[in-house]
Amino acid sequence: MRKVLGIGIPVITLLIFIGVIIWLWTGGGDATRLEKTRDITIVFLGLGYVLVTMLFAVFVGAFVWLVLMIKDKLLPTLDNLAQTTGTVKESTSEIANRVKHTTDFVTEEVAAPLIKTAGIMTQARTWTKVVTGRDKPKAPRS
Repeated sequence: MRKVLGIGIPVITLLIFIGVIIWLWTGGGDATRLEKTRDITIVFLGLGYVLVTMLFAVFVGAFVWLVLMIKDKLLPTLDNLAQTTGTVKESTSEIANRVKHTTDFVTEEVAAPLIKTAGIMTQARTWTKVVTGRDKPKAPRS
């Protein structure tokens, strides 16, 4: 049915259009060729205005449909995305806090004793060198 309408309506419109042109061109009795051309031009302009108005109505309808689709489909999707983003933000903050606490623990419980131990060992080596007299610089070789 749609194919018939899709082909039939333009064909019927074209036949009516050609019929009007032929009727205007051949009819009118004593009308000059210029008057007939003027009448045909007026008919063309009128049909052009009708066509432009119909296209404008189609564009307005498509725009209204687009706005409704955005309202119905896109806005809920954006709301879901905002909720998901909030969840991801909370998870990221929680992970960052865990990492911070872990690094604090490692610093206080693991690294600090190692640093103190290394400092004590360095201090012991230095005292050993001072007491034994090995801290004097060696003479350069010639």
